[in-house]
Amino acid sequence: LTPDEPGMIKVDRRFGLPAGVAEAIASGLFLSGFFIVLGTIDRAAGLAPLVSARFASIGVLATIAVSTGRTLAIPRATLGTVLACGSLDMVANVLYVLATRSGLLSVVVVLSSLYPAATVALAALVLHERLIRVQWAGVGLALAGIALIAA
Repeated sequence: LTPDEPGMIKVDRRFGLPAGVAEAIASGLFLSGFFIVLGTIDRAAGLAPLVSARFASIGVLATIAVSTGRTLAIPRATLGTVLACGSLDMVANVLYVLATRSGLLSVVVVLSSLYPAATVALAALVLHERLIRVQWAGVGLALAGIALIAA
């Protein structure tokens, strides 16, 4: 069996962890920090901090691209998808900020933590990806964690 076959886990290691684990931890830390900052935006600031965050992220991406010799060109075939994803991301951030201003932060955070489930569902529906046992276990643990947070 090769690592690309269903049911197999790639054993490439980074920082002594299986492939993707270090990236998942870093992603979780950065996203949680971003959502904490979004939750503390003063009402008087409006949505300007979201625009600033978008420009900052584009600036970081451009800096990394230039320093590594990569291009930021988007192929014409995927431009619509990229624009749709970026627009939906901004809408989600705006809705998160509005929700933190009008509702209980504890409820908003728990509900917004369900967003990875949408990614998994879309991967299954659109890309016809199948989850292996360890991924199903991760989904189950995530749902159990949300239930514990909400309790």
